[in-house]
This record gives sequence, structure tokens and C-alpha cells, in this order.
Amino acid sequence: MSAAPTAIDRRWQTLGDVALIGCERQPLPADDGDDALARLCATLPADGPQALLDRLAAHALARRAGRRVPPVPAAVEPAADETRMPCPPAAAALLGQLLAGEDELLPEWLRLAAEAGVYAPPETLPLLLDRAARDSHLRDAVAAISGRRGLWLAAQNPAWRWLTRSAPAAVEPADERLWQDGSPEQRLAWLRACRRIDPDAARARLVADWKTEKAEHRRRLLEALSENLGPADEDFLEAVLDERAASVRAVAASLLLQLPGSALLARHGARLAALARFTPATAPGMLDRLLKREAGPGTLELDLPPEPLPPDWLRDGIDPRAPKGIGPRVHALVQLIAALPPQSWAHAHGLDADAACALWLGLEAPLPAAWAQALLAHADAGWAAAALRCPAGLALPMLAGLAARVPEAGRGPLLAARLAAVRGSLQAAPVQALFGQLLPLASQPELFEPLRAFLASRLPQTVHDHYAWSQLRAWLRLVPVAPALAALRDWRLHAAPELYPRYDDLLALLERREHLPVAFLPAEPT
Repeated sequence: MSAAPTAIDRRWQTLGDVALIGCERQPLPADDGDDALARLCATLPADGPQALLDRLAAHALARRAGRRVPPVPAAVEPAADETRMPCPPAAAALLGQLLAGEDELLPEWLRLAAEAGVYAPPETLPLLLDRAARDSHLRDAVAAISGRRGLWLAAQNPAWRWLTRSAPAAVEPADERLWQDGSPEQRLAWLRACRRIDPDAARARLVADWKTEKAEHRRRLLEALSENLGPADEDFLEAVLDERAASVRAVAASLLLQLPGSALLARHGARLAALARFTPATAPGMLDRLLKREAGPGTLELDLPPEPLPPDWLRDGIDPRAPKGIGPRVHALVQLIAALPPQSWAHAHGLDADAACALWLGLEAPLPAAWAQALLAHADAGWAAAALRCPAGLALPMLAGLAARVPEAGRGPLLAARLAAVRGSLQAAPVQALFGQLLPLASQPELFEPLRAFLASRLPQTVHDHYAWSQLRAWLRLVPVAPALAALRDWRLHAAPELYPRYDDLLALLERREHLPVAFLPAEPT
């Protein structure tokens, strides 16, 4: 804005103050200035309400007419051409219906579109990006079908930047200018790409520039070492444990825990060994043999860590800040258990996977969850299966993750046995928790029959049994359609007549699911 409009703005503000207070209490300002507006105002009456209104009108017109047009921003480059096929018209119409109303089948539509290798209709992208901005569970699925137009749109709206952050950047590791002069996202993408090709060279570049990086950038760059993580990274990661920023130290500790034989694992192992005392079981006596009672693996006693935590514990990533409802010493013990490979502790005490899982999963909460977390981080399929065979493992929040580790051939029978063990339970909470943990696996064919039998034993008995109906609906959104239709029709056949409308609503859901894959079939040539 030029000097004259700035002066006009100042006089406009002064006139506004006079109008607010009243020209009877404050006189009009003098018409000083050498611009055309000041000369015009000098010809107007000098006092009174009409003089104030005349000057306000003149200044309002000058403020509008005297502003310079802001420079036109540079034209935005158009979106690149799509490399995939658009989704068929029938699928596009279905997506429009899902976005306009009930969207419970939207995740399945997104999955089918990704499997078909098509991109979403451009006119639906703003709604899809908005949905995914609010629901992070949809982001990967939406990113898979957004295409190049989606990336172009996301660059124009800060609310959609999650898409540009999640999309893998195309970088050339040989182009070191990206590392030297690129944006934080470009530098991170370059480092990851370099780690995939030459991990030692990438680490050397990070080490060379480490001291000049900001703390918030150090954490993200350090996470890139998860690509091709190996023993050669240990010395640098150990040095990072001495950093001031707790978030950076936490990343270094998590990476060191993924390195078999690392010094950090050895230090944590020594700490747990000093706190855990295992006493093997004695041989069963005559009465035990007569009653066919099996002896357990033994007893396990645990001491709490020292208070306050020693400085070396804090350096190694043990967080002293405990969540609500758990003491800091128990929280430190939980972190130790979760960090260590279960196999190493079990082998040191001559226990197999089943015995070790029975021992640890039978402890008081929250220790079993810590053992399960260690299994997820370090154990193989055999150890995951041992945890699922243990009755105490049913309430684990990691149940679905452990089940996913077991090969498909053995997963179905194993989980069927677990479901059968609680099918007749009168305690609703454990049963509901178990079903909720297994629900993410419902789309796997080998789990259809175990979950069907489980639900068949707990079908809703009234129209007001809302939890049972919601369980049933959640299951029907995930399982294969054909066997689910057969099961649902059979359940409806044997249900009370007043339940027919609820079953019909569920049948309509399955019929909509049945039509979804058909919409993605290519149109037949005419």
C-alpha cells in the first residue's frame, strides 16, 4: 500500500473515533495533508454531524477506490496425468452414495478400488480427503486411490497435508543436493532412500551433520535408521542415548532394542535378572498323581526397581513418568519386561515357550501385557501360539497381533479352542473383550467358522439387545459374504418374528456388500 492510502487509513480511524464518542464531545480533526482527499474535505463544512458524515463518506470511497490491486499469484501447475485407470461408473456411483449417506461400507469400497488398481473420481476427492483428515484409520486406504490429483489437491490445502506426508517421495540417492538444501520431508526421504541402498554411507552422512540438526529434525532423521538397521549402527545409537532431548533418546533406545545382542539388551537383561527370582516346581507327589494334577512350571517372584530410578536406567530409555493408575516403579518394571526377548529369559531358566507363557501370563496386571508386548516385538510364530494356548492370554490387548503371527494353517483351530473355552462364560466383559480383539481378523477365511459359532451362542434375544446387534453388524461388515448370508438366513429362520426387521436390515447390509465387487468389474464391450 502507498503512503497516501496509509494516511487515509489514519484519518479514517480518527473519524471513526469521533463518530463513536460524538462530534459534540470531540471536534472534527483538521483536514491537513496535501492529497486530493484532504483538499476535497477542506471544501466541506467544518463542524457538525453532517460534516462528520460527509467526511466519512469521502474517506470510505477513497479507501475503496485508492487501494492497489494485490499482485496476482503465480499460476498453479496443473495436476499430472493419472497413470492408472479411473474407477468404473458403477463404482463411482456407489462411492457417491456412500459419501452422501451411510458410509459403513466405505472402507470396503476403498479396499476394492485399491485391489482393482483404479483411482477415485476427482469430484469425490475433497470429501474423501476431509473424511481421512478426521479419521486417521482411513488415511492409508484413501492415499492408495487418490492418484496424482489427490496429491495435487493436498498441496493446496493445509488440512490435507497428511496425504503429502504419507506419500513416498521419489528421490534419487545420488542427488545430495536434496540432503543439503531440501525441505525436512525431502531430506528425510533422501536419507531413507540412501539407507536402502548404502546404509553405512547414509549413517555417515547423518553423523557428519548431526550436531547442526534441530532436535525436532533429529528424531525423524534418526527413525530413518530403521531401514536396514544393523550392528554397525550400534555405536552411533549408543552415543545418541546421551542426547538432552528425551524424544530423540527414546528413538535411539527403541532401535537398539531391535538389535539382537546389543549392549542395551544386555543391560536390561541384567536389570531384570536382579529383580526376578524363579523357583522351579518340585516333582508331583503321590496325591497329585492320583488326582492327575499337573505341576506348574514353578513360581516367579518379582522385586520392584529402586526408587528413584538410577541415572543409567533413565539414559537407557526407561521413562519415569508413569500413566495414571500405575506407580512409577511398576511402570519401570513393565518397560523392562516389554523390552527383552522372552526367549532369552526362558532359555536361561530351562523353560519352553508354553511353560514361560503360563508363568508370565498368570501374573497380576499389568505384567502379562508387558510380556505380550515383548512377544510381539521379539518372538516367532511358535511363541505367539504358546501365548494363545495359555488361558490367561485371552484378555491380552495384543491378542489380534499375536494371532496374526501364527501361520494360517494353525490359527483357526487355535483360536477356535480359545473361543470355545469362553463361549458359555457368564462373565460378559472377558467374552466381549475377546471378541473385540479378534474382530480385526474376521476377514480371514480360517476364522469364519470359529467366530460364527461364537456369535451363534450369543445371538440377540430382543430388539433392545443393542450390544449383541452391534457385534453382529461389525462382524458382518468384515467376513466373506456368501457364508455370512447363509448363516444369517438360518439365524433369522429360527428367530422370534419380532426380530425379523433387525435381521432384514442385516441381510440388506450383506446384499449391499455383495454388489460392491460387481461394480468394479470392467464394462463389457458393446
